Amino acid sequence: MRGKRTRRWLSVTGLLVALTGVGLAAPGTAAAAPIPGLARHAFTVPGGAGFAAATVSCPTPHVVYGLGGEIHNGNGEVHMVSLLPNAALTAVTVIAAPRVAPVAPWRLTAYAICGRDVPATPHLEVNPVASWVDVETCNGASRLYGTGARQTGGPAATLREMVPNAPAFPPIAVRASVNPPAGAPGVAAAAICGIPQPTLHSIVAPAAGFGSTVTCPAGELVHGTGGLVPGVNPNIVFEGIVPNLALTQVRVTARNGGTGLPEPTVAFAVCA
Repeated sequence: MRGKRTRRWLSVTGLLVALTGVGLAAPGTAAAAPIPGLARHAFTVPGGAGFAAATVSCPTPHVVYGLGGEIHNGNGEVHMVSLLPNAALTAVTVIAAPRVAPVAPWRLTAYAICGRDVPATPHLEVNPVASWVDVETCNGASRLYGTGARQTGGPAATLREMVPNAPAFPPIAVRASVNPPAGAPGVAAAAICGIPQPTLHSIVAPAAGFGSTVTCPAGELVHGTGGLVPGVNPNIVFEGIVPNLALTQVRVTARNGGTGLPEPTVAFAVCA
């Protein structure tokens, strides 16, 4: 994090809010200046006994603004290891792996939110792998459009959060962490940063037991996503951090690998 100021994160009713020095405010009512061609793209691959990687590319000349991933039929036995764009912001790769031998065939989907590189001219900022928690902050006048995260190590720990600071107008940082926090493998946070649109802001939905959904205000579109699994139980894994096809909502789901039951999640979106 060369040249970055340290940000402190405050827990408020279980949600993480970054104290960035940027004022928190409700989004304005002016219509957003849209990113030309903004659309969701997806690619699905079959899983197996080892790692699976799904890569989805943006159509030329579009670039990545946000991303997501989804494990199908994982039953809590498969966890997401990495959700990252490439350095050129032309593709997104999502990696998942079984924590135990899966009892049923599973599949993995990578999602990319792509659009023209003007007027935002996005770029990627990513830290080296840190300890169990990491924060990546957009530099200079750039602000946050999308999030990413990468975990290292084995199945003893699982990705717990990949979230923008929220609510914020505009957002500026990404926080990533893994469970359990003590002795866990490392994690790296990634930020897709760019020139902010006038209405760029982050929002968060309350925790929900069977999946949390956050919806952008009318007339705005999802540019970036985020998800949080409350608590410190490494048996709980993300099943999906999914922007919908219309780019109006983000849905986050998780499942307990020990019980097979759905677990509460918190959904985040970066809207404009």
